[in-house]
Amino acid sequence: MKKWIIGIAAFGVICFLIYRTFTGHVNGVEAERLWYLRELNYNFSAIIDTVHRPNHLLFHFTHGSLDRTAEHRVGNRLKYWGHVQLLIYHGNQIELMNGSAKYEKGDSLYLNSRLNVARIYRGGRLVKEFELTRALRGRPF
Repeated sequence: MKKWIIGIAAFGVICFLIYRTFTGHVNGVEAERLWYLRELNYNFSAIIDTVHRPNHLLFHFTHGSLDRTAEHRVGNRLKYWGHVQLLIYHGNQIELMNGSAKYEKGDSLYLNSRLNVARIYRGGRLVKEFELTRALRGRPF
């Protein structure tokens, strides 16, 4: 009878440790996404050139702070993510993924990575606001 109780207790402890490891990793992945965005320190405005595909925005930078090497530099310090990326550069155009097709050529884009926010304006009116963590691409391993 004692062996049976010890076996169940050992199994329970092992399950608990596996659960803690898994939740620790998931929480680390989420926290690292926010850390990654804060470290990029993007704060700029841009004009949308095309909505390339339903969820790909191509835009060009107009003013603010945008360091094209920041993602590579910050990406090298990731612990939980194997690779993560917010922007893709195509010459003078920049690509951002977002799951909406509400945008039109000529709309204004404001992006602030420290606040985890991107806003789309049309004619001075806010069209959409979304969290940048939703626009991150990558794999968490």
